[in-house]
Amino acid sequence: MAIRMKIRGFTLVEMLVVIAIIAILAAALFPAISSAMDSARATAMKNKGRGIWTAIYSANAEREPLNMPPLWPVDVKREPDANVSDSKTFFTYLMSDGETVNSVQVSGDSRLVPDLSSDLLVAPGVTLKVGEGALEDKNIAWRVAEVDEATPSTFVFLISKNVDGTELSTAADTTDRTRVKLTGNKPFGKKRAVW
Repeated sequence: MAIRMKIRGFTLVEMLVVIAIIAILAAALFPAISSAMDSARATAMKNKGRGIWTAIYSANAEREPLNMPPLWPVDVKREPDANVSDSKTFFTYLMSDGETVNSVQVSGDSRLVPDLSSDLLVAPGVTLKVGEGALEDKNIAWRVAEVDEATPSTFVFLISKNVDGTELSTAADTTDRTRVKLTGNKPFGKKRAVW
């Protein structure tokens, strides 16, 4: 005697219910995953900022015994040949050979700051500078901010370029919470700032 088993498949309604449940779960997880990815990008950018500071610090340690001026932003602005007015010209100067101050040197050995490379200046959505020539705004994710006169020159205050620079200098006092305004530009838009 043969036993027959009836195999029952999914109905269209059951399959649509399963798909709807999966879609709801995916929609609930999307903000958490997006936030985690933004946090990871911000951490990577913070590490690049630390790399910039380390590169400048190392170059200054080599320059000091030779009685050469330091390369901190405050000190470079005092140099008559540097012509540094913003982040773009500051980083171009540091990556130059010191004579042709408006052109990045391809070889790290001929730069004022040999360990500073173009990849430390970028973040998501910011184009990497390749070759010689001056850095452009699209090649830098950082803004060099001046804190105040009492801050030591060794405090290079780097902040992501999506922060409005005019707001930093117009803070009334340390309790002024409106001084950091996000512009919505790259690298993080109005989501976060990195410093």
